Amino acid sequence: MKDIRNPYLEREIIRYGNLGEFFALARESNQDDEYTLAWIDCSATGTRLGRGLFIRGNHAESITGKNPRDHRPGG
Repeated sequence: MKDIRNPYLEREIIRYGNLGEFFALARESNQDDEYTLAWIDCSATGTRLGRGLFIRGNHAESITGKNPRDHRPGG
């Protein structure tokens, strides 16, 4: 269990082109990011095999604005 300041995440979404890029992002993200998630296109072939979206993030330090539901950290 971990104490958190709020339920919101600062996140980054990265488009990658193939499995090699996915594995590089995963290694890099293991160092600094608490949460990772990836969508992998299993129907792509050739040099685009494994392309997809990589999402990584950490708990937000603070909430800006009056309504927490309006908070959309990370873009």
